[in-house]
Amino acid sequence: MAVASIVCVDGDLDVHDTASAAVAAAIERRRESPTARIGICVGDIELGDPLGFARRLSTIAEPGAILVSDTIRRSVERDDRSFLDLGAVSIAGYADRMHVFELDGARQRDRCIVAIELSRNGVVSRRDEPEDQARTEAELSDYDRTVWRQLAAHRGFVQRVERLEYLVAFDAPVDAVDAAIALHRVWAPHEAIGRLVFGFELGRLTYMVDRWWGSAMITANRIASTRFQ
Repeated sequence: MAVASIVCVDGDLDVHDTASAAVAAAIERRRESPTARIGICVGDIELGDPLGFARRLSTIAEPGAILVSDTIRRSVERDDRSFLDLGAVSIAGYADRMHVFELDGARQRDRCIVAIELSRNGVVSRRDEPEDQARTEAELSDYDRTVWRQLAAHRGFVQRVERLEYLVAFDAPVDAVDAAIALHRVWAPHEAIGRLVFGFELGRLTYMVDRWWGSAMITANRIASTRFQ
């Protein structure tokens, strides 16, 4: 195996022996070209897949952004690098959503956090409640597909999913509100299954014990959970 860390800068590929070297090279390339779109991942370059994945990351990066895979993020944590969690992102050519992070804490900013929950008869349905147990797998699949489709369309980054509950980050409040309106509209024909409940809050995310969290997430979740109380 020829495992290496790959950096893609606007389509140009560089291969490095370590994740730390790849990140350092990416930062230098961004210094030279502030609007460069950069992606970094790790893998067996003989298989070709990490090369393509690095290219895909660079194509979805904003100008000046460095996007990395979760493996790269974990590899350079000891270097005191900071990251912004972009959540599970759909990437062309890959069936599964990929967890993507943006390098450089200086770019961190307040985001609009939205809690989305499916309620039934005025009570929020959770995993351990009878209403949740009685819901069919087909209904849950409809719910999941509807939520994921609308979040992707409105640039939402899913931070946490627990059965019927989603915590999602948006760069702008207007995107969060638009997503909620769109979700409410497309879910209306399915309200016999349950009603969607939303909670909104502004704030930043912090990496804590293998997950991203923050007071804004807690507040948004509480607002959604108490909507019908």
